[in-house]
Amino acid sequence: MDSKVKAELDIYLEKSSVKGTWVEKNLPNLWMFIDNFEGKSFSEKIYRFLNKENLQDSCKICRNKTQFLSLNRGYREFCSKTCSNNDPDSISKKIESFKTTSMDKWGVDNPMKNEVTKRKLIDSKSKLDYEKIN
Repeated sequence: MDSKVKAELDIYLEKSSVKGTWVEKNLPNLWMFIDNFEGKSFSEKIYRFLNKENLQDSCKICRNKTQFLSLNRGYREFCSKTCSNNDPDSISKKIESFKTTSMDKWGVDNPMKNEVTKRKLIDSKSKLDYEKIN
């Protein structure tokens, strides 16, 4: 059955704008087979069939279910921005990006290593009237 379904699936995938209703009418074997898979849309069911061995449909951080994007893109990596911001890989990429930008613009990897920035901070703090703040 799998080889026949895969042959029909190839027909479906060649026609990128085809909807599930077209498949239901023109490729009933494929429709019946794929319809048994979990998913809201026909493309999600097809994605689950094609990627059943290494399906990643849960958040990398909290393991909640993530949103299905498309047949080509699959599922989101994270369930929310909070989880995305807590990902160690994302954090290290942001830090490296910050360091690279700082090196390109100012020649140091941290703004406080720049003497001009230090002087500006000291000058602005000395001008503050702490009595008015408190």
